[in-house]
Amino acid sequence: MAQRSIWEDKYGYGIQTSTIDVPSSCTSGIFLMSHSQLDPRFQTIEQRKTTASSSRSQLIEFSMNGRIPSSRLPIIMSPSQIYPFFRLFFQKGSLQDSSTNTIKWFYPYSFENGGSECEVWGTFVRELASTGTTQSQRITGSIVSSLSFLPSTLEYMVLDCSIIGRDFEKNRQTSGDTFTLSTDAPLLWRNCETRIGNSYDSLETFDLKRFGLTLVNNPVGRFYNNSKIKRFNLGNFVGNGRIIVPWENSSTNYKNNQLFTDYENGVVTRLSLYWNTQYATTGSSLSVNLLIRHNSVTISDDKEVSNLSEFILVEDNSFSYDNSKISSWTIDNSDDTKISFTFPGSQTLTGNVFPGDAVVTVDASSGYNNKWTIENVVNFSTVKLTSSHPAGTGATGSNAIIIRQPINIGLNDNVNRGIT
Repeated sequence: MAQRSIWEDKYGYGIQTSTIDVPSSCTSGIFLMSHSQLDPRFQTIEQRKTTASSSRSQLIEFSMNGRIPSSRLPIIMSPSQIYPFFRLFFQKGSLQDSSTNTIKWFYPYSFENGGSECEVWGTFVRELASTGTTQSQRITGSIVSSLSFLPSTLEYMVLDCSIIGRDFEKNRQTSGDTFTLSTDAPLLWRNCETRIGNSYDSLETFDLKRFGLTLVNNPVGRFYNNSKIKRFNLGNFVGNGRIIVPWENSSTNYKNNQLFTDYENGVVTRLSLYWNTQYATTGSSLSVNLLIRHNSVTISDDKEVSNLSEFILVEDNSFSYDNSKISSWTIDNSDDTKISFTFPGSQTLTGNVFPGDAVVTVDASSGYNNKWTIENVVNFSTVKLTSSHPAGTGATGSNAIIIRQPINIGLNDNVNRGIT
C-alpha cells in the first residue's frame, strides 16, 4: 500500500450556475494557509425506545436525519483567487461593469435586486487519492456563509471562508477536475492604501496598524421533504470589525482623540482599504469600502499609544437633499442612465459613493420614487445607473437620496466572469 503525505493533497473549486443539485467539475486550484477538512456534518437525532424513567439513560437509538456539510478555507488572497468566494457569499448582490467586463462589485443583497434566494453554488474538492481513483472528497451545492479578512503573520492577506453545502461525497474520481493555481501575486498588508473620512467630503490617507473584518449572511437551508438541502436563503447581513490606529497619526483630522469624538457623537465614517486603485479601474485591484459606526473606542494595550476601535457596518441614507448634502439632480442630455448631482458645499461622490449603492429621486412632481443601482461612479458628481431612469434625458429635480451600502467590494481580476 502506497503512503501519501499531507502535502500531496490538492484543493480546488468549480461554480454551479444551473441548480443547487447539479454539481460542476473543479476548474481551478486554491492556495490555502493550512489543510482544511471537508466535514460531512450529519445531524443526529436521538430516538428513545421508551419514556420510562428507569430507562431514560438507556435503550437509545440514533437515526441520521439531514446533513449540511461544511468546511473552513483560509485563502491566501490574490485577485483571481478570491472572486468565487465573494460571488458565493454576496450572491445577487453582485454586478459586473458593462463597459469593461473585468470590474466586479459586491454588496449585501436587497429585495430590489432579487432577494435572498441564491443564484450560484460552489463545488469544493479535496484530491486525496491519485488521479483516476475514486477516493477523493468533495462538497457540492455550496455557498459561503461568512468571510473574515485578516493579515497573517507573514504579511499575506488571508480570507477565512466558512462554506456550507448540500451534499458530501467521499468517492470523487478527479480525472475530470482541474487544479491549476492562479499566477497573480498575493495581496500584502504593506501594500494596502488606507483612507478615512466623514463620508461626504474627500477622504484622508492615514496610518492603520491593524485591521480585521467579519461578514456573515446568516443563511438558512431549506430541506422540505428531503434529506438534502433543496434551497438556501440568505438571512440578515451583519458586519463588524476592529481597527488599531496610531494615536500620533499622519492624517490631518484622524489623529489623537478624533475616534473618541466620532464614537461619542455616533458619527458614520467612511473607511476604505484598497490595493492598486480604489475603483478597481486597473487589473489586479481589490477595494474594500466600509461605512462604520464605532461600538467602542479605547487606548489599546500596546507598546505604542494607539486607538482601538470596535465597529459595526451600517447602511446610510444621509447623503441626501433632506440632510443638506445634495442640492439638485439632472439626467444627462444624451444618456438616461447617467445622473449628475449638485452639492451645497465640498461634498463629493469620489471615495464616498460606490457601485452597488442606490439612487432615489423623490420629487413630488416627477413621482419617480424608486431605487436605481449605481453601476459606476463617472466623476465627483456623476454616476451611471444599471438601467435607464424613467424621467428621461434632460430631466431635473431637487430631492434625491443616495442609499449607501454597509460595504462595497471592488475587484478587477482581468477576467470576464459573465455576471448579469
